Amino acid sequence: MNRNSFIYSTIILVIANFCVRFLGFTYRIFLSRYLGSKGIGLYHLLFHTFLIFITITTSGIPIAVSKIVAQKKSSKDFKGCQDTLFISMSLGIFLSFLISILLIKNTNFIIKYLLQNNKLYESLLSLLPAIIIVTLSSILRSYYYGIKNVKPVAVSQILEQVIRIIFVIGILHFSKIINIKYSVTIATLGIFIGEFGGLLYLISKFERHENYEIYQKKYSKLQSISIFSNIVIISFPITIARFISVLMQSINMFIVPQRLQMAGYNLNQSVATFGEVVGMTLPLLFLPFIVTSAIVVNIIPNISEEKIHKKWNNINIKSILAVRIAILIAVPIGFVFFFFSRPICTFLYDKPNIDIYLKYLSFTVVFLSLQHIISGILHGMGKQVITTITHLIGMSVHFTCIYFLIPDSKIGIIGFHIGFFFSTFITFILNLLFLKKYIPLKLNLFNHIIKPVLASCIMTISMKLCYIILLKKLIPIKITIIITTLIGSIIYLTLILITKCIKIKTINFVIFGK
Repeated sequence: MNRNSFIYSTIILVIANFCVRFLGFTYRIFLSRYLGSKGIGLYHLLFHTFLIFITITTSGIPIAVSKIVAQKKSSKDFKGCQDTLFISMSLGIFLSFLISILLIKNTNFIIKYLLQNNKLYESLLSLLPAIIIVTLSSILRSYYYGIKNVKPVAVSQILEQVIRIIFVIGILHFSKIINIKYSVTIATLGIFIGEFGGLLYLISKFERHENYEIYQKKYSKLQSISIFSNIVIISFPITIARFISVLMQSINMFIVPQRLQMAGYNLNQSVATFGEVVGMTLPLLFLPFIVTSAIVVNIIPNISEEKIHKKWNNINIKSILAVRIAILIAVPIGFVFFFFSRPICTFLYDKPNIDIYLKYLSFTVVFLSLQHIISGILHGMGKQVITTITHLIGMSVHFTCIYFLIPDSKIGIIGFHIGFFFSTFITFILNLLFLKKYIPLKLNLFNHIIKPVLASCIMTISMKLCYIILLKKLIPIKITIIITTLIGSIIYLTLILITKCIKIKTINFVIFGK
């Protein structure tokens, strides 16, 4: 298989995406156990602060780099590829330093008014070196995308997660740090250590994979200005849209502990509750993204190519298949989250009391997965502005619910769940309505929706019976959960294949294009 072919690149990225998400999910579970509810809450407050700052350098510029480098490589302008990388990295370093200075000068303001916790001063400062490293990593990865060499990117992403896990979990495990301030600082340092390891790998592969030496030829001033202008023109609107989105999301996160205190929680209770919801419950809702992301990675370039050739029927067929797979994956997971929320929270976090949060949000996973797929389809059709607007509308709904519902002592943190559900549902509906303006997207109610729901019901009943029987036989709870999950998965897969809800050749077509 040609190493520059689309299929080869897609397979590599799908495998890497699966490994990275699995490692990330595992990391969050262990981190939650070592930091506890309050610690994970503080960590996520810091992480969302970090996201705000790096959005400026890691959203628009990398996309611009991949586009410009791809264009220049197709015309054999390798000198232009070098210049684009050099100029973009220079711009990234410059902006990173400005952001770092801004962060240093406003540290006290951020601590006092946003994070509202004096324990986070060292942790916030520990994020400074990560800003420039993450920026450079994002730009260099985009360069590899542009020259159609995705293997170094895939390996670097996996390596980054592995290094972060070893560094953070290793220190927290062997040092037995009790002070939550230092534990959170170690976790935030892990971001820098992991990204630095990934960046070193990308740099080590750079000269090995290229036949020309970087930066040795002197580039013309006119060409540099042209490249710089193109980077700014492409990246600016994307950066603005992404920045507003991240900012609104982070504002929602920042005000949750504040609004909880108005509902009668003390500071520790509000941060702990925030950590249980955002750091422990929400990551579970994104579990289907391990599969849906793999589909989106494959379907976006497919739809983009089909759109150029105006093959609307192919776009419709692939879109329907992608939506069907999202339903097939998300519906059973929603059932499992609802009916087995307590065993799951006990197994993963040793916190059975947070099962109510997972139960409330369980079926949000269906709309979240569908929203992800449909957004990917719209991106493939070049409708990024639409997805940005719908996402902002959804975030506004979430913000409204958090602001007005959480302070009510009778509602409390449930206001967050209500806002998250309606935010996800409204975003999904709006994206679906816009998508149907461009393609029919007609689903068969019985085959595509009712059959997966019925199969999920049978699967859940079987799992309940298995769970009860195994517990009566005094089998350890963790082994019981693993066996029950395996049996349920086998039963569900068998049912959807027997009922021809989806065929094996259909899965091969969507994932591998065969």
